[in-house]
Amino acid sequence: MRRALAPLLLAACATKSPPAEEVLGPTQLREPARASPETLARQLDLQAEAAQSLGDLDRVAADASSAARAHPQSYPLQDRAAKALFRAALRRMMLWELEVGEADPRIETLLVAGEEIPAERRATLLSLAREGAAFAESATRLDPTRVEGHLALGLNLTIQAIAEGGMNALVQGLPGKIRDAVDKAVAADRLHDGAGPLRLEGRFFTNVPWPLRDLPRAERALLDAEAHAPGAFVHLFLGDLRWRQGRGPEAREAWSRAATASPAPGLRLFDPLASAEARQRLASTAP
Repeated sequence: MRRALAPLLLAACATKSPPAEEVLGPTQLREPARASPETLARQLDLQAEAAQSLGDLDRVAADASSAARAHPQSYPLQDRAAKALFRAALRRMMLWELEVGEADPRIETLLVAGEEIPAERRATLLSLAREGAAFAESATRLDPTRVEGHLALGLNLTIQAIAEGGMNALVQGLPGKIRDAVDKAVAADRLHDGAGPLRLEGRFFTNVPWPLRDLPRAERALLDAEAHAPGAFVHLFLGDLRWRQGRGPEAREAWSRAATASPAPGLRLFDPLASAEARQRLASTAP
């Protein structure tokens, strides 16, 4: 199970110490209960936009969590906390996956590099994901018609499934919960946040174990996302799908697009890493 779930969000593992940028820093917000949700949301958006490292992402996640706890009835703050925690977890996993790819550049390894995250790192991911999922669930309860909470829930639950490990993820019913969040996000607004629901749908149905795996649905979702919001992630995901389908030349074409894609707004800490992942795949599969 972990072999199938780990690649969903480009998770990865390595045995050496985390990069220096992973050092957690102090929070920037003070006394969030005294500020209005609107003011806090604006400040958090500014912090997120200015983030330049994983340490910055950790500070945004801590500040967003404090703000969301201080204002539990604010949908925007619950959503921002869920998203901030996911982003802090995602960058960790992408950095670790690149380390694994440098150590073992075979395509078989690159496609499943996150299948064995060491326990100490898994604990960090699990903490971030559980807290992020809790905030996302809070958002969906406040307004089940909005896309943001369902998308954030699906993303955080996917990281939680990776961190829990195969058997625990199955016992907790996480694949089914992720599918439910994906379905609701796509139904609410499939093109939200640069077609984020479609990207998650395509990645999930590419890698989730049978009987939920659905490669035709994954293909439809990723092609739809690529048509409306081309970028490093969707090209990378489509390339991985094509490789799994045995369509090597098309996979390399998609990875080539990912390798040269310009960072999308709000993704400058993530798109370059997706492009680096694509370059590793191209090098590994060069004729």
